[in-house]
Formats: sequence, C-alpha cells, structure tokens
Amino acid sequence: MFFLAENHVSDRPSDSTTTASIFAIKVTKMPLKRLTALSVALFTTVALSAGPSIARTPNAAGAASPNQIDAAALIKDFGSAERIQRSGSLRMLSQRISATICNRVAGVKTADAEKYLQRSIRDYRRILNGLENGDDGLGLYGPEKNRVVLRDLEKLKGLWEPIDGIFQAFETDTLTRDHVVEVASTAPLMLEASKELLGFVVAEYSDPTQMLQSDAVLLQIAERQRMLEQIVANATCLIGNGIAVEDAKARLKEAIPQYEISLSALQTGLPEAGVAAPPTKAIELWLVDISDRWGAVRPTLDAIVANGDVTAEDSSLVFEEMNKLTWMMNVTVGQYTEASKLNF
Repeated sequence: MFFLAENHVSDRPSDSTTTASIFAIKVTKMPLKRLTALSVALFTTVALSAGPSIARTPNAAGAASPNQIDAAALIKDFGSAERIQRSGSLRMLSQRISATICNRVAGVKTADAEKYLQRSIRDYRRILNGLENGDDGLGLYGPEKNRVVLRDLEKLKGLWEPIDGIFQAFETDTLTRDHVVEVASTAPLMLEASKELLGFVVAEYSDPTQMLQSDAVLLQIAERQRMLEQIVANATCLIGNGIAVEDAKARLKEAIPQYEISLSALQTGLPEAGVAAPPTKAIELWLVDISDRWGAVRPTLDAIVANGDVTAEDSSLVFEEMNKLTWMMNVTVGQYTEASKLNF
C-alpha cells in the first residue's frame, strides 16, 4: 500500500450478464412522464418500452437522413436531453471530486489531479446553479419550477457546501488526509442524492414530444458509465490509502461488471430491454475505442480486487485511465444528446 502524508503536500511537479444485471426495473407500455421517481432512482438503468420501436436507423454512412434533419429543425429544443445529461453529470462529479482530492494529497498525478479538481468544482457549482436557476450556456433554459426537483437540489446543495469549502484548502495548498476522509464519507451521500435527483428530472423532462424513450434510456446508460469510471478511480485510491477500505472494495467489485455489461449493451443494443444499438456510426466506432481502452486496464483492476492491495503505480495508472475514459464518455454522451434531437 502507499499512504497519504499526514501533512499537506507542498511539492508540485513542474510538468504536468444478464439483462437483470443491467436493468433493475423494466417498465412496459408506460410513458416516461408517468414513471415514479422511485422507480427511476433505483435503476441500474431503466429499460422502457412503448410499443413498436421508433429508434432512428442511420443510413449506410451513419448519418441522419435529410428528412430527419428537417424534422429536427422544426422542433423547438427545450433542453430536455441537456437537463438529463447535466443531472447525470452530478453523479460522476461527486466521485471524481473525491478521487482527485485523494490522489492530489497522495501525490499521485499531482498536476492532473489539480486540473481535474478545478474543473470538477467549477462544473459542479455551475450545473447545480443552472439546474435551479437556468443556464443558457448549458442548455438549461429557465429556472426549475418543479417543487420535488427543487427539494432535491436543496438537499444536494446542503451536502455540497462543506465540500465546496474544502476547495479553499486546495487553493491555499493545505489539503490533508483529514480532508480526504471527510470527502470520502460525503461522496456516497452525494451520489445517492444525485441519483434521486436524476430520477425526478427524468420523470419530469422525458417528454415524448421532445425526446424518444429509447434515446432517454441510451443517454442514461452512457451518463452512468462516467459515474462508474470515477467510482473505480475513487475506490482504487481509497483502498491504496487505507480509507474506508471495505466499502471501497465493495464498490470497486460491483462497478467493474456493471460497467462491462452496460458497455456491451451500448455497443450491440438490447432490444428486449428497450436499448437500441448505436444510432450513428461515429458512436459505434467510439464505443469500440472505449472498450479497447477499458480492456487494457482490466488486468490491473482484477489484481486489486483479488489481492486487496494497491501500489502507487496501480493508483497512478487507474487514475489516468479512468479520466481518459471519462473524457471519451463525455464525447459519447454529447453524441447521444445530439442524436436524440434528430429522431423526429
């Protein structure tokens, strides 16, 4: 194992398988608007079916047909996909913030950890505010009016406030192991609150006049992959530093198969569960690259699960690769979001 220093780190480098496994709930012949928040919040990913499939079929080049593009231009974009996407991002960011603080204090990929932490804090602040008050730059048009969603946003803000305060310690270069422990204990609460929020946002904004149900399912799965990548990075660092080890081991062991099963569903589709194949050739090829990159780091993850031990090299590799995969999934989520607007 490698361990965090008790004092702050001051040195800064000059350089910088089964359907049931994926879907906890399957709802048939029910509009997304009527899904209960509990049902959506509990999903590993929710599968929805509303009769015959109406998912888009790309042409040979993987592009939308002209009539689809023309139809999309006639439909006003109210930001439904963006609200689902941004709400889903809070799940990932809750884990990434914990992972980056852990690795920063441990001195692992210090420059990268600082960069990711700054971006994650900035993004979390902006998304949280945008979901409540609106942010045209994020595609969140107008303030939130749903009282249940606002209630969950307030809950998240309460959990977020002390984490936001810890960022001041980062800015003054006084982060310590105690900060890592505090964030690690709060991150699971933020994750659960974010899942609950996402459930209500999906129920509120997955309007079939703006977004196909099949697209909502794909977007949720793709969003969830980013969360799982950061759970892996966070758990690896915590195990290596003796912090909440048993909980971190359990999360790591659970996240690995969840990631792979969901990735397989995204790549090939799972029609019986309402999951369509990639809507464009670009997404299809990008998912192949993601699968290859994940496969390369999998032996290291298997060794960590089997032995319960993490070296500094292991943590560095996992942290780097999970953040690269998160970037790749960011691109994929954007692709799915745009594809959802061409399905009318």
